[in-house]
Order: sequence, then C-alpha cells, then structure tokens
Amino acid sequence: MSYFGLIVGGMIAAIALVIWYQWHKSMTSGEQPGLPAKKSRNQNEKDSLEDFVAAYRRGEVSLRQDASPVPAAAVPASIASAPTPGEQTETVLPARRDTFLSGATKLAYYVCRSGLRDHHVFAHVRLQSLCTGKLDARLADAEISLLVCNAGMSIVAALDVIGAEAAPADGAKAETLRSLGIRYLKLSPKSLPKPEDIRTLLYRM
Repeated sequence: MSYFGLIVGGMIAAIALVIWYQWHKSMTSGEQPGLPAKKSRNQNEKDSLEDFVAAYRRGEVSLRQDASPVPAAAVPASIASAPTPGEQTETVLPARRDTFLSGATKLAYYVCRSGLRDHHVFAHVRLQSLCTGKLDARLADAEISLLVCNAGMSIVAALDVIGAEAAPADGAKAETLRSLGIRYLKLSPKSLPKPEDIRTLLYRM
C-alpha cells in the first residue's frame, strides 16, 4: 500500500510540474495558455513584404521615386506618363535664321540707316525695354519693328511696319508710347518713305 501511494504521489507531482512549467513558459513569453503563439516582428515584416511584392506584381500598387508603395490610382497622370530614365524623346533643335531682318522690315531699316547716318536703329525691340516699371501683361512682350535713337542714344521714334490689318494690341501700344513721350509711326510696306524724307518725318511737329 505504501509503495502504491508513493507511485501515485510521484505521478501527481510530475503532472503538476509539467503544468507549472508550461504556465511559467507562457507567462515569460507573453502568451496565454491554450492560444496560438504570436508571430514575431520579423515574421510579420516578412509576411507584409511578401504581400506587397505579390500585389506589385499584380499591378495593384506602384512605386514613387522614394520607393514607398502607393496605389497606382493615386499616382498623378503627369508622373505616370513621364518618360523613364533612358527613354528617348523626340526633340526639335532650334535653327539659326537665314537673316535677322527680312521683307518690308529689312527695307525700312535700310531706309532709316541711309537717311539717318548720325542715328542708331534697332530692330524688334520689346516695349517693356523702353520704360521702367512693369507694363500690363498684354504689352510686356509686345515689340516694335524699329527703334530710332539719336547719337546720344536718346529715343527719337518707334516705328512699326504693318500689314493691311493692324494688330489688336496696336491701340494700347500707341497709347503706352504716347504716355512715355515717344513718337510712334506706322509705316506701310507699300508706301515707305524715301531715305531723304525720313528725317523730316521723324522730327515733324
């Protein structure tokens, strides 16, 4: 009887020891007995990376330049359509003009140079360069065909060689030049003045 009691007591003690060991292990690892073990941080990151790679291969996500995953629908069209590095795009290179001046403007320039040898003549001058301050946006890039200056580089007159129809900004251009005290003349390609008459035309009161 005593031997049987010792055997039973030893079995009970062994079972209790196993139960205590399992409980102690679960408490030190932060797990609860009877629940599946939690995945480690490294395992979670690995699973997330594998999920992302799979989604990227299916075309569900795209990559920005900073390599962070973003939905493909969230990428702006300008970025999505931008050429990738190494992709060749067609470019049109600028070409030099055959002549800086041509047609009626070239003829009017020669008339001024021949009739005003003691003056300076400049072509295609922006209206903005004739004044200080900022002009209205409509006139900032407007230009005149020829600008005539005296020997001291003071402005004498602004000339436009016009066609049959005046440009829409001509009225505003004329008003601006008038407010600056600059004489403004429009020359017709069909009736350009002679070189000997150009001085009288520019200095006429």
